[in-house]
Amino acid sequence: MQKCKRALRRRILLHLFSHLKIKFDLDVTTDERTLGEFSESAVDALLSFRNDHEIEELRSALTRLREGSYGFCISCKSRLSDAHLTHDPAMRLCPACAEALAHEMREAHLVAHR
Repeated sequence: MQKCKRALRRRILLHLFSHLKIKFDLDVTTDERTLGEFSESAVDALLSFRNDHEIEELRSALTRLREGSYGFCISCKSRLSDAHLTHDPAMRLCPACAEALAHEMREAHLVAHR
C-alpha cells in the first residue's frame, strides 16, 4: 500500500508542478518531479504565495491521500476510477454525485433568478 500511496502522491505532484509551470512559469527540476520526493513543508513553501483554485484542490488531494480518503467520493464514499483520477488527480466527487450537485446548483440558480 505504501508503494501505491507514493505513486498516487507522485501523480498529484506532477499535475501540480505542470500547473505551476503553465500558470506561473515556475519550473521544478526534473529529478524532483520524477521522484515526487517533495516534503509536505516544501510543497507548502512552494505554494504559500500563490492563490489559485486548482492549487488548493491539489493540496486538498494531497491531504486526502495522507489521511487515507483519497480516491473516494466525498459524498457517497464510492471508489473513483483510476481513469478519472489520472485525468483529474484532485477529483472529489464521482460522476453521479458531481452531476447531482450540478443539477441542484442549476435548480437553485433558476429559483434565485425568477
